[in-house]
Amino acid sequence: MKLFSSDLFRARKPLYSLFCGCKRLPFAAGVTAAFLILSLFSLPGCKGSDTPQKHTVTVNVKVLTDFIPSVLFITGNQRSLGLWDAEGLRLSRSGPSSFNVTFDTDNRNLSFKFTTGSWWQEGIDTTYSRRKNYIFDIKQDTVINLVINSWSRKTRNGYPELDTDILLPGTPFLALTSPWKFSSSDSPEFALPGYNDSGWVSVQSQIDEQTEKIGWKGKGWFRFGFYIPSELKGKTVALRINHLGASRLYYNGRLFQSSGETGDAGNEYAPRQNRVWRAFTFDSTDFHLFAVRYVNLEWESTRPAGFSSGFMIYIKDADSMFSEVYENTKSNIREQLIFSLIPLILFFFHLILFSFNRNQRQNLYFALSLLGFAGITFFNYQRYIEYEPSIILLYYKLNALSIAMAIFFGLLTSFSLSYKRLPKRWIIYFSIFLTISITGFLFPVNQTLGMINYIFFGFTAIDIIYSGLRKDRLNLGGSWIMFLGFMALFFFVVLQILIDYNVIRSFFGARMIFVYGFISLTVFMSVFISYNYALINKNLAKQLDNVNELSKKTLEQEKINSALELESRLISLENERKSKELESARQLQLSLLPLNFPGSEHLDIYAGMETASEVGGDYYDFFSKDDSGLICVTGDATGHGLKAGNMVMTVKGMLNIINPGADLGSMLSEINYAVRRMNLKQLYMSLSLIRIRGNSAEIACAGMPPVFIFRSDPGEIELIVQKSMPAGGVKSFPYKSYRTGFNAGDIIVSVTDGVTELFNKEGEMLGQEKIARTIKETHLLSAEEITKHLFSLVSDWAGDAGIKDDMTVMVIKKLS
Repeated sequence: MKLFSSDLFRARKPLYSLFCGCKRLPFAAGVTAAFLILSLFSLPGCKGSDTPQKHTVTVNVKVLTDFIPSVLFITGNQRSLGLWDAEGLRLSRSGPSSFNVTFDTDNRNLSFKFTTGSWWQEGIDTTYSRRKNYIFDIKQDTVINLVINSWSRKTRNGYPELDTDILLPGTPFLALTSPWKFSSSDSPEFALPGYNDSGWVSVQSQIDEQTEKIGWKGKGWFRFGFYIPSELKGKTVALRINHLGASRLYYNGRLFQSSGETGDAGNEYAPRQNRVWRAFTFDSTDFHLFAVRYVNLEWESTRPAGFSSGFMIYIKDADSMFSEVYENTKSNIREQLIFSLIPLILFFFHLILFSFNRNQRQNLYFALSLLGFAGITFFNYQRYIEYEPSIILLYYKLNALSIAMAIFFGLLTSFSLSYKRLPKRWIIYFSIFLTISITGFLFPVNQTLGMINYIFFGFTAIDIIYSGLRKDRLNLGGSWIMFLGFMALFFFVVLQILIDYNVIRSFFGARMIFVYGFISLTVFMSVFISYNYALINKNLAKQLDNVNELSKKTLEQEKINSALELESRLISLENERKSKELESARQLQLSLLPLNFPGSEHLDIYAGMETASEVGGDYYDFFSKDDSGLICVTGDATGHGLKAGNMVMTVKGMLNIINPGADLGSMLSEINYAVRRMNLKQLYMSLSLIRIRGNSAEIACAGMPPVFIFRSDPGEIELIVQKSMPAGGVKSFPYKSYRTGFNAGDIIVSVTDGVTELFNKEGEMLGQEKIARTIKETHLLSAEEITKHLFSLVSDWAGDAGIKDDMTVMVIKKLS
């Protein structure tokens, strides 16, 4: 049985899937093992690269037994042979005991058997046991000559005859699959041995592949006549009828067992899965009859989920069977308790750990993964105990959810041990987990879902390996122990998959070895918890030593602090005095800024400033006299503080006495000459002068960043770059002015270098591109709103790094 599949009538114990991860083992080995999971899906049914060619096969059969059948059939793995239908292809009689048939095949691996029309009786020769097929490698047109030396089971008067082998301890149970007779009619006489059923249809009791052939509508009668040898007369055996519907089993005309309600006698139809073995005693007659009135009204909906449409009857030696049932029941209960309670207890344990420290999310994820493990084990075992079909289907659905849950949250556990935050791909895995869970509820039992779970497991295993081997992974105390646990789990699950696909037969004689992976993970997890808490205690002890050492140093430091306290008070008084002086200077600087912004029906102007200390070196102003137009000034004195403030006051005074009608380049030259003559040493003034007159603008800069002009047509930003020295930098400098149009919708923005050269905490400079993009995105807003958006950009960019230089922004918007 594969980890992610199940079979209603299979007697083996249920298995469940696990997932795993690794960290310390070599990466190449881990990826190779994970890739093996994905490649295993192609093992069953993989074909060679040769192009199929049709060949003609002729089979000649000689029957060397006392019993010569009236008809002989060949059935096998070819469509022309009926694909293992007991009445596949009828052979032609070529003599009293000779038969032959000719057919075409395009499959080199030809496999077939001979039957007399049912699987009860198969023809075998001296080299083949009843369990094996005839197998030939067909490479060309071929003639095969065979003999039938015996028949797999005996018949008498055309009816099967049971063997005495069913009384031998250790003999496999006998399945009465065929030949059954079927009728869709209903009559109590059908249970009587003397009823003539010669006109009924021959079927197999499962009827899965014969529903259309017999016109199955969900109810009908089945009859199985047989003979027994004298050794079986009066003997007691164990009998069991398996199905998902409801039945009444009659033996020689007597009601032997009812399972569920078949819907007659005024009772409502109530299906019930039956797996109970009951003691059964053969009558002392030669001929015997099993008659079954069987009803399965939900066969069309349950069949796609993997359930059989019909029923199966098994017979086995009573002593060994009931002893085996007892041992299996005891073993199943024990294993269900162990492998369900252990993960369930650990689920609550890790959930409590998470409630104590919610920063350790791995405890929450691992708890949910353990809950999935507990569900896998519990629901796998429970669905083999439950009898109600609806509850059984619910267990299948919950088991599918548990598998996906265990895999997904196991992956999240690995992520939490490797990443500070979950990588974004967890959303993809969550989508897969959700899809598998929904699919499991809609189609709870199918091979495709099992394969999808294998693939999901394979990809998560690869990701766990990758996450555990990353160089920048988190180094939690003892996390490598958990990864070793995941690797052990991964190793045993891969071995289980190899066993399921018959790549290897067993692992040291065991076929259910995935449980050891789960036990290993649990052990490693316990070691991890112990190691983690031991590490925490060790760190606490170390911290306690540090606290004691610091206490001693604190006493010494207090003595020093007492001596420094007086000095600190003196410094505080001095700082208080300087703060009052700086506040006076700041108030003086703010008084130099205009109280109102000039504006008209044609212009919308706004400016703002943020200083890096009490007194900044940035400055803005406006001058308008006669018909010289409006001059807008933006300035930046070198440095900041009191000296920069004094430079601002000096330049403002000079701008008030210079002829405002002069060329802006000439005005900058006069300011440069005057500042240079003042010999202020290492103190300079950068300036941008912008004159607005009608639909034109004149711009002149001295050591300032570029001026931004947004052109409403075509909606782009233009940078006015003027490479020049700050005022006072050199004795004389040829300052030039730039004239350009300034039309409705255009915007001029002037900023100081504190804006363009602002650095964030990563050391990246704001630059001109982001400023230009913000102007372009907000050009429809007012000058004030544009200014606020620019300062918001500055604030977001600086973040916790703060500002290191004064910043000024001036926005001039042409309205009409």
